[in-house]
This record gives sequence, structure tokens and C-alpha cells, in this order.
Amino acid sequence: MKTHNSRKHEHLRCILVNLCRNPTTRTKTLARAPGEVVYRDKGYFGVRPRGFDATMRRGVRGHPLGIRGRLRNRRINRKRAPVERPFAVIKRVFGSGHVLVTTVQRVHVKMVFACFCFNLVQLGTLAARS
Repeated sequence: MKTHNSRKHEHLRCILVNLCRNPTTRTKTLARAPGEVVYRDKGYFGVRPRGFDATMRRGVRGHPLGIRGRLRNRRINRKRAPVERPFAVIKRVFGSGHVLVTTVQRVHVKMVFACFCFNLVQLGTLAARS
């Protein structure tokens, strides 16, 4: 039980500092297990996910989004917000949104280096703040 709690605190500390730890790489076909929760934005509205659907809702013509839908979207947004910045920096600053290597192992190596570079940039940002 102690190891679980320490891992949880370690994970929470990572989210608060926004560092990449233990990057995983999976193919698109293996991206989600059937029971896994899928947090997606409004662009995927109407598309069935492989796991549990936690897609943000969107109002359509003649059917505006109600208060429960807005609260649901806010809850999902709070879950997704801590990981949005690292993904944005890795995609835009390091150009790793699209890779030209073909095997999963090589993509994983590129992502590990991109996460390492992001961590260096993030540590520089944290040092400048304090």
C-alpha cells in the first residue's frame, strides 16, 4: 500500500511540474483497451471510441448544449488540461507531431528524446520562475 501511495504522490508531483515521465508508444490499432476511458475533444463528437466514451459534448443546430453538458465538458477539460501543454510543445517546438520512421521501437526512441528535450525546457522555465 505504501508504494501505491508514493507512486500516486510522485505522479501528482509530475503533473504539477509538467514533466514527461515514462513515455509509452503504441500503434493506433492498439491505442485503447476496450475498458479504458477515452478523453477526447469536441472534434470527435459522434465517433464511437474503443473504450469508455468521455468525449466532450457539442451543441448542434436547434439543440444547444444544456447545463449538464457544459458541466461535463468542464470536468473533461480539467482532466485533459495538464497534458495539453506538453503535447503542444512536443508537436510545435520539437516537430515531433509527425515522425518519418516506420517501426514502433524507432518511434519510441524519437519520443523519448522529444520528452527529454521537453523536460529540459520545462526545467529551464521552472528555474526562471523561482
